[in-house]
Amino acid sequence: MKQIEVVAAILHDTEGRIFATQRGYGEWKDWWEFPGGKMEAGELPEEALKREIREELSAEIAVDELLCTVNYDYPKFHLTMHCFWCHVESGELHLNEHEAAKWLPKDKLDSVQWLPADLGVIEMIRNKMEQLERIGRMECLLEEAMQAVKGVSEALDRYEAAQSAIHALEAYYDSEEWMKDFSDDEQGRLPKELKRGVLSEDAIWNLLEENRGLKERMKGI
Repeated sequence: MKQIEVVAAILHDTEGRIFATQRGYGEWKDWWEFPGGKMEAGELPEEALKREIREELSAEIAVDELLCTVNYDYPKFHLTMHCFWCHVESGELHLNEHEAAKWLPKDKLDSVQWLPADLGVIEMIRNKMEQLERIGRMECLLEEAMQAVKGVSEALDRYEAAQSAIHALEAYYDSEEWMKDFSDDEQGRLPKELKRGVLSEDAIWNLLEENRGLKERMKGI
């Protein structure tokens, strides 16, 4: 049986879609495939793929990684197809050979009639897309958590530094000095413009209670 070796580009974009092209010629006319073509003598697969995409779609691509190699027996030949995960590096995709093309999201990959060999790649593509989505979600969680931890760490530094002030306020609140200052304030012996939140019956008490509650809360984290 005749042996044919080709390369195919699994082109993906920033929206998580895959580029599919429709054949406009030959026995498999109107069926869908991944763009690419035959390797020439002495060509590396990546070089052949870049050349084919340049010829078929007038664009420059970056070849990211080999996704898989498919072996499939068509009635008249055996096909070996090296499928590479790629993205457009420069240029606009222009159909020089195909009659149509679509960007397909993950849930629409089964919406076209794929060539038999190409159909065998779909599940691997779906798994790859799910992997990238998963990593993207985890990356967002990592950034969110890092920012939260950094914010709490900075707040704890300020909180730790404030403990001496809290202890001083507690000692003042329990002292005869506070009682005298409170009494003088009640009898109007202090200047009206004096800021006197510490002489409120609740201000220092509420602060101390919140401080104790916060320490208990941190123990449970």
